[in-house]
Amino acid sequence: MKKIVLTLCGICMLQGCSTIEQPTAQRPLVEHEYVDPAEQVESPLASALTDVPAGATRVVGGKQIQFGRTFFAASGLLCRNLVDHSNQERIYCKRSQSNWFAVNNVIAQYSESQELEAK
Repeated sequence: MKKIVLTLCGICMLQGCSTIEQPTAQRPLVEHEYVDPAEQVESPLASALTDVPAGATRVVGGKQIQFGRTFFAASGLLCRNLVDHSNQERIYCKRSQSNWFAVNNVIAQYSESQELEAK
């Protein structure tokens, strides 16, 4: 009798959990496909992305840039973030033996005015 009651309680619990409505995103956080960028970065910046240590600040192309750490993105690309003199952050990535390229901003990097335009 005890096993029957426990079994029925278990079935009721499973039934209750299966009826919860799952939340869905109102807009995509990333593009559905990865698109290779057409434009690569200039040679001085590409060299700096490879050679400059994390945390260092250098002048590249007339702009003062602070170099962040390198990291591997979920896409498998080697990436690095840079912060320019106006505190704008950009992310640059590259495949194993190819050139560095600028990555489009993700939603977390948009300013409030740019986010309104994206809607």
